[in-house]
Amino acid sequence: MKKIAFISLLLAASLLNANPIGSNSLNLGEVNSKSQKSLNTIKDYNSLINDLKQAASLGDTNSIFYLGVVYLNEVTLRDGTKIQADKVKAMKFLNKAVSLGSEKALSIVAAYCIKDLDVKSMTHTVKIVQQSPTFNTSDKDYYSMMLASLILDTSSLESNSIEVATKWLYKAEKIRPTYKMQYLLASLYSRIKNEKAANYYLNKSCQAKEMASICKTYKSK
Repeated sequence: MKKIAFISLLLAASLLNANPIGSNSLNLGEVNSKSQKSLNTIKDYNSLINDLKQAASLGDTNSIFYLGVVYLNEVTLRDGTKIQADKVKAMKFLNKAVSLGSEKALSIVAAYCIKDLDVKSMTHTVKIVQQSPTFNTSDKDYYSMMLASLILDTSSLESNSIEVATKWLYKAEKIRPTYKMQYLLASLYSRIKNEKAANYYLNKSCQAKEMASICKTYKSK
């Protein structure tokens, strides 16, 4: 079992290294020669998936992560067979890896959510990060701010997304205040029509010289 899982990880890792995340397709034929296994057909692909799933069922974080990566993109086998991406399955496995502390999985999920302006998925992932004991406070603050920025850049919002982001940033600012975090809070409070709180955090943020030009633009709107 361990040998099979190791071979599958070599195959999956070679896909990740040979094809940047975000590319339109993954060429499963470009595998590590040391694996002594080629993924030419659907049978080979299914074998890889099954091996990874077996290891994932035992809690192996790398296998869970690579399952998400493989499902995230369209796959082209050497025989020309195309396997469509399955974002639902991809996010399921990647978020599971995030819950186990995988920074690689978190980076990929965040990148795709930002690219697709997917506030709902990003909110779900940031909630996992907030609840995970494996991520430090700076990581939690960073991804909360990233979610807040995504919300502010998105015209169509999922229900409660602004309130969720505002709540997390409010708590983070109380413990580790930064001028950028205060500016984001001001913007979020403005979106939910709490002008008193918006002005309060805007004034705090604008005390910093590096925020002067941004604050000037904000106040002129």
